[in-house]
Amino acid sequence: MTTKTIKFVIVILILCIFLVAMPASTKTHNFMAIAQSKEMQIVKLGKTDEEAIRKILLGKWRKLWSTGNGKFTFKGYEQLFLTNDSFTSVSTLSPSLTLINNWQTYSDIWEPYMNREPNTWKITQIDVNKISVAGDMAWSSINLYGQDTLDGKELHTSEHCTHIWRKIDGQWSIVYEHVSGPINLNA
Repeated sequence: MTTKTIKFVIVILILCIFLVAMPASTKTHNFMAIAQSKEMQIVKLGKTDEEAIRKILLGKWRKLWSTGNGKFTFKGYEQLFLTNDSFTSVSTLSPSLTLINNWQTYSDIWEPYMNREPNTWKITQIDVNKISVAGDMAWSSINLYGQDTLDGKELHTSEHCTHIWRKIDGQWSIVYEHVSGPINLNA
C-alpha cells in the first residue's frame, strides 16, 4: 500500500472509533453506538438529509462564520451545534486550544476572537466535497475560502472543515468539527 492509502485508512479508522465511542446527548437517551446496536440498519436515505446538511452549510453555518463587519454571536445558532459537553472541536486554526472538549469552552474562545477589532472576516466560497448519511449520523467535508484585513493588508485564507452530525429531534446538529489549513490541492 502507498503512504497515501495508509494515511487514508488511518483517518477512516479514527472516524469510526470516534463514532462508536461518542457519548449520547441528553436529548437522545436511547441512542446506541452504531457498532453495538442490533437494530441499527445502515439505510441509503434519499437525498433529503444530504440536501438538508448542504443547505445548513451553505446557509446558516456560512452566515454564522462570515460576519464581515458585523458582531459575531452564537445566539440564534444553538441548534446548529450540540451545545453540551459532548461537543468536540479540533482546529489547527484556533486562536488558543487546538482540542476543545465542550461547547462552553468553544463558545468562550471563538466569540471574543471573532469580535476583535477590526473584524472584517468573510467567507468568499465554500466547496462541498462530500456529505454522507447513515441513519441519524452523518459527516461532511468542505473547503472554505475567506478574506480578512490584518494590519491594513488584505489576507486570503483557506481551510478544510470536516463535521460529524447527529440528527436529534429531527434537526441535524454538529457534534464534532475538525478544521485545518491552509488548503493544498496541488500534487
